[in-house]
Amino acid sequence: TVSGVSLGLGFNELDETVLTASGSIGAATSVAFGYEDNDAGGRYGIQVAQDLGGNVSLIGDVLNDENDVTTMGLGVYFNF
Repeated sequence: TVSGVSLGLGFNELDETVLTASGSIGAATSVAFGYEDNDAGGRYGIQVAQDLGGNVSLIGDVLNDENDVTTMGLGVYFNF
């Protein structure tokens, strides 16, 4: 963790490299970024989460995969 930002770097047996970064951008909002480099190409994404209180979060994300296909998601996450 550097200045409130968590950083990660990993490698595995499939010759994939993963880089992640996440941190808070407000009292109840967090943002995360990930990048994976593999034999098929690279994929990356970003996620923003807003804590709504009462163990409920609103989460939105965007992912671009190795085929240059972009997907987006938005949902409510309940933590029991």
